[in-house]
Amino acid sequence: MRFSLLLLILLNLPALGFEIGISESRTPPIATIFYTQHGPEIRKTGVIYLLGQYIARHTGEPTTFKVLSRKTMDNALATNQIESICYTNPSWINLPKGTVFFTKPFMSNNEFLVSRKTIPLIKKPSDLNQLTIGLIQNHHYPLLQNHIDKGLINTEYYQSETTAFISLFRANDLDAIVFKEVGFRHLMKSMPQIVGKENITIHPLSFGELQVSCALSPNNQHKLSIINNAIDEYISDQSL
Repeated sequence: MRFSLLLLILLNLPALGFEIGISESRTPPIATIFYTQHGPEIRKTGVIYLLGQYIARHTGEPTTFKVLSRKTMDNALATNQIESICYTNPSWINLPKGTVFFTKPFMSNNEFLVSRKTIPLIKKPSDLNQLTIGLIQNHHYPLLQNHIDKGLINTEYYQSETTAFISLFRANDLDAIVFKEVGFRHLMKSMPQIVGKENITIHPLSFGELQVSCALSPNNQHKLSIINNAIDEYISDQSL
């Protein structure tokens, strides 16, 4: 009798939810992060929040979001402190193969160089020599890493692409920044009167197309096909 009563109680408990980790460096339209007395949170808008609603429908669990420092995300994922991280890529996760599990991509993005100075167009990595480039803390830049290691370029690190962009107008020694296309287009559209907009240059040097997905912790490998189904529906709806 006690066992039956306990089972009935457990069956009627609300689902605990599926937790998605988000890097604190994310910017609109991927996610909008704001800070309260309880710490960083995301607004109910943006790509990751919307994807979370699709995941909730497919898992049958409410989706919750947790903003994390980029440098702590890999360990949190590998040790099951966070169930998933969305908007990531296998090359960004510094863990042994098979430690975490990746869904299919849910969007693509491109990275390019943006400047406001009158500098020659940057077409290849060697054109960066002796320039100061703004990058995001704890992010990976394979195309630039060799130049960084050899000291051929100077680097300045920022919390997000938005803060790096603002620094273009404040730091006289900053020549260009790396910016993701989706975020840059959103910034230009949402801030039409931004200072110096007419003087901004997008350089030809391409960092390639980024395919971003969700990484699942070891304890959540069994949800991989469910999340993939949610991603399929999300992509289908976005193409309408």
